[in-house]
Amino acid sequence: MSQCALCLEERMLVESHLIPEYLFRPLYDSKHQFERLTANPNFDHSMNKGIRYPLLCAKCDGGINTAYEQPFLKFWMEGQALNRTLCNQAIKDLDYAKFKLFHLSILWRFAACDKRYADHFDLGQHEEPLRLMVKNGDAGAFNSYPMFPQMLLKQDGSIAYDQICIPTRNFNGRYLGARMVYAGCQWSFIISPNVVLEDKDAVVSAAWPHPFGQILVTSIPLEECRAHCDLEQVRKRFLS
Repeated sequence: MSQCALCLEERMLVESHLIPEYLFRPLYDSKHQFERLTANPNFDHSMNKGIRYPLLCAKCDGGINTAYEQPFLKFWMEGQALNRTLCNQAIKDLDYAKFKLFHLSILWRFAACDKRYADHFDLGQHEEPLRLMVKNGDAGAFNSYPMFPQMLLKQDGSIAYDQICIPTRNFNGRYLGARMVYAGCQWSFIISPNVVLEDKDAVVSAAWPHPFGQILVTSIPLEECRAHCDLEQVRKRFLS
């Protein structure tokens, strides 16, 4: 028996996926394995399942799957949301709360697991507010812990669904941030419960999920993906 990171009850914990298993499917080879690029000795380099950790009780793990992961699978992956839009176009008809909390739940899970395990990813004082948002199904205002996607395009024009990068922190001058890669996009998070917008932020904020069910998707070449650069810095820290 251990404390569940979400409900805080003493229960048997399950091996929770930090990123949903279905997002790893494009990475698997014929042996159902993929290579994980990392310098962290706590991770195996060859893996046959996505990243897991004994973090949640079965009830909370199943609750996240039902409330957030399955709706994202149906809307984004099976619904081919990226394939149905042009670059710099809005994706509409998304469920704001479920969509946003799906991404925040992934970010929170990496922060909540053992700091030795998740490449030292730490959200500090923001971990508890994010836990409560995920637990209570509260996505907050559109400027509360927002994120925006950049579709990653390979040289042949296809979408890079076969790329996943764990979260790394960054700082944009005003706010703590984080970047991750999954589901064909680089996802950039602003870690603040109340992002104060200035006139120059209008373009960026247009890309955030909005309560009226819309998100703007831009695109970048895969080789320009900043999350890959961030991961390389993480690797250098472990090797030094």
